[in-house]
Amino acid sequence: MTAAAAAAAAAAPSASARRAELRAAVDRLTAELQARGAAAPTLLLQRAQAYADMGEESLARDDVARAAQLVQDPRYSSSESVAAVERALRDLKVAGGDSADAADDGAQSAAELIASIVGGDASAAAVLERRILAKRAALTGEQICRLADSFHGLCAQSDVIAAAAAATDTRAAALASCIGAAFSNMAPAGDAGHSELVGAVAHTVRGWRAHDTDGGFKQRACRDGAKMYASAAHALASQIGEADGEARDVLREAYGFYVTQVWPVGALPGQPAEAVCQGALRLLTANRRQFVLAFAGAPDAPGQKDAASLPVVRLLELLGQQADAAAESGRPLAMLLASQLAAAAKDPENSAPNASGHDAGGRGSGGPTRALVQLRGATASVLDGWIQSTAQAERRQGLLAAAALYEAGAGADMAADLWLKSGWAEELWDQGEFDKPATQLALLELADACATDASVGAQMKRHGNGLVQALARGGPGSSEDAAGLAALASVVLAKWSGLPTAGAKAAAPATALAPEEPAQDTADADPIQLADDHIRRILAYSGAGATAEAVERSAESLGYLCLKPRLKEHVARNSELLQTLFSLARAADRGGLRFATVMLIGNLTRYRPVLTEEQKRMQQLQRLNAKGQADAQAGSKEAPGDADSELDAAEAVAGRTARVCSAGAVTVLVAAVQAAARP
Repeated sequence: MTAAAAAAAAAAPSASARRAELRAAVDRLTAELQARGAAAPTLLLQRAQAYADMGEESLARDDVARAAQLVQDPRYSSSESVAAVERALRDLKVAGGDSADAADDGAQSAAELIASIVGGDASAAAVLERRILAKRAALTGEQICRLADSFHGLCAQSDVIAAAAAATDTRAAALASCIGAAFSNMAPAGDAGHSELVGAVAHTVRGWRAHDTDGGFKQRACRDGAKMYASAAHALASQIGEADGEARDVLREAYGFYVTQVWPVGALPGQPAEAVCQGALRLLTANRRQFVLAFAGAPDAPGQKDAASLPVVRLLELLGQQADAAAESGRPLAMLLASQLAAAAKDPENSAPNASGHDAGGRGSGGPTRALVQLRGATASVLDGWIQSTAQAERRQGLLAAAALYEAGAGADMAADLWLKSGWAEELWDQGEFDKPATQLALLELADACATDASVGAQMKRHGNGLVQALARGGPGSSEDAAGLAALASVVLAKWSGLPTAGAKAAAPATALAPEEPAQDTADADPIQLADDHIRRILAYSGAGATAEAVERSAESLGYLCLKPRLKEHVARNSELLQTLFSLARAADRGGLRFATVMLIGNLTRYRPVLTEEQKRMQQLQRLNAKGQADAQAGSKEAPGDADSELDAAEAVAGRTARVCSAGAVTVLVAAVQAAARP
């Protein structure tokens, strides 16, 4: 018997015993979860790891996904549970799960596997990666450098022959994954270990430079190696941070390389952007200051000559992708990146390096940080050019990108300079009258997303009220485009109903906006009429079998309108509407419709908060003040708030609640929280 065969025979019983042990652990955790009657994130993560060790990838991913949903619930949300889920999402790796594979893994040394990889054996890279993840192998800095050279050599090869290109891509992807695992699992000990890590990261980053004039190389290296480059920089940032000397310089170089080279190429249209977005988020999490300096300061970075390749341009291009392409792109991850980037840039500690000649905070007294100023300027310049373009595709891209920034919660920070330009909002809507339906839909998405920003929403309403009302009157019967525009326009009008009227002057925002333009004469839409339009739309769609998205938008609009007491009564007394909407929400496979319906239920049945004596006195003073103003202006004998106060009294709320429950609200709430796997 050969030595390899003997090793395989010896490994087989232990592998079998290990699998039995893991199966017992899974059974124990499953029983504990069932006994509790409610899923616990920690138990799910433990079971996910057991599944991963067995090679059951889909089951492991399902448990991690369920844990990620649970930690959003206040009952389970703690810093420890959130951190555990984040680690699992980042680090969970699935083992081969096959005893034969385990035996094969032990048949060759790491050095032998590396020699096979360099010689062209793609399967050897998978074997070595599996050993690294199982903590049965750890590569030296020199070995990582050798593999990195092999990866860059593969990416530089010509792809004239399609069959050869496919094989090369497969090898490159396997090799990059192996190198990324080696960096992630490299635990340097002592000065020598630190020097090895620093040297391996620097070598991997600088290996790009030898080929950076080849556009094909860049795209192949980013497509297959984005995670590898991120793992290299992340390992340096998380294990030795910004230590003095060479390590600090290499860390800055690694972050700058990722942001100014890997990110702009990896986020190009047509490239799979998920990997490069995930890498950017990893680096931002590991060292917020270094990432912000690299991203916001990229225009001044050495070698950054082409403005079209600036990091912010690529970020906005991802945000401006069409909705039908969003599932195939990194747009959701780009929104998360924009949100985290804006939050990090606002922190003065992240604005300027301590070792530079800048002031410590990188900002003026009370003003935005230098990093945020740079991001705002670049964002406004790019978006303004796109949105003012006469090319519909480019204008639509700009509108969708601006909407995504507001949807991500970064609009007030990154897009604030757009509204400083005199007449910008007016031109936005003037041009909107002549846009194609798809571009008008993007304009409405921007209006919808920024409606929660009082100052910006007031500007948008002042200049867009007339066009939005016209689009809302398009109705579902004229065409598919008109129906989609009408549905979203109605949502916008519902959100605008709480903003100042078209002729009123908006309150001055925190960031001084441009001087007020003359008010338009378009009167506000009647809230009751808006509600009736949505009611008719829901009833009509239920019979025509239209998409759940249209019903969802109408339900969302009713939810916003029902913040007003008289609208609450109007909707709650329409039993046909409630029964139809609740039936649709129970049967829907879209979480958005259920959420919109639950929001509506909440607004219809919410009692007024219990006030302290001081709050009651303040409320009385406010009523007296409102009554005095009404009497002076219109001779009214009843304060505007009196009728609303009666409709929000406890007796009125109880009556609405009874009607809503009779229509089937409780079954909607049950359906909204019920797990599909455990009815």
